[in-house]
Amino acid sequence: MSFIKVKNLIHKFNIYDEQKNIIEDNYALNDISIDINKGEYIAILGHNGSGKSTLARHLNNLLFPDGGSVWINEIESNAEDYLSTCEIRKNVGMVFQNPDNQIVGTTVEEDTAFGPENLCMNPDIIKKNVYKCLKNMNMEKYRFKSPSRLSGGQKQRVAIAGILAMHPQCIVFDEATAMLDPQGRAEIMGIISELHNEGMTIVHITHFMEEVVNADRIFVMDKGKILLQGTPKEVFGKSDVIQKAGLEVPLITDIAIRLKEDGYDMPIDILDVEHFVEIFIEKLYKNGMPEE
Repeated sequence: MSFIKVKNLIHKFNIYDEQKNIIEDNYALNDISIDINKGEYIAILGHNGSGKSTLARHLNNLLFPDGGSVWINEIESNAEDYLSTCEIRKNVGMVFQNPDNQIVGTTVEEDTAFGPENLCMNPDIIKKNVYKCLKNMNMEKYRFKSPSRLSGGQKQRVAIAGILAMHPQCIVFDEATAMLDPQGRAEIMGIISELHNEGMTIVHITHFMEEVVNADRIFVMDKGKILLQGTPKEVFGKSDVIQKAGLEVPLITDIAIRLKEDGYDMPIDILDVEHFVEIFIEKLYKNGMPEE
């Protein structure tokens, strides 16, 4: 059975009149179905308002279905079942776009311990876990400092350490690099890659196309629906559909597409620079320059 199973999920935002009567139903999610296996690296793409962050919050039980169902590790999401909600949140941790929105401790160590303490873990285990997780994030030397004195990238690493200290089986990264500079983004992407290599299930929500070229599968959302799904090559090979959804393919893929339009026999599913250079040189020497 899938670790995460979303079936025919519906989430509505109601619009009310002055008398508090519902006059319109807006569907943030409209009949969404996704299966995610344990250990997979899944990317969810979409422009602002496509529904991707709403979907993310269903995976962590911050939101509950208006229709359809969400199952996490064989536990069904249910707003009336507090114990199920707790179990799901143990299984699925979430890292948000703005780390300030999820940092609550006065020191880095205290913040990292917040989640495990709320799960009533043994204090001795918490202490060892906190140090280990901060060390894994390269943040152990800051453990007695105030989070307010850290950079954005450092705060995100503290947020990730706090999630890891609860021993989840899956982490959802909801635009976790959007507010970071290039160096901070690269650091967080390195951490995501390491976690996936260690067997963690990853759900990565972003609008940076280059961040998801190593994902196992990609889902593209538009207007609350799944527009495209498949491997990175399958998805980015359909650049016309991607662009109609208000997104852009990775830069190197776009260059390959433009070269093909100019007469070069280039594949349009290239995702990285090394592959591009290899193919380009091969085609150039084999076929020569295109005719004027």
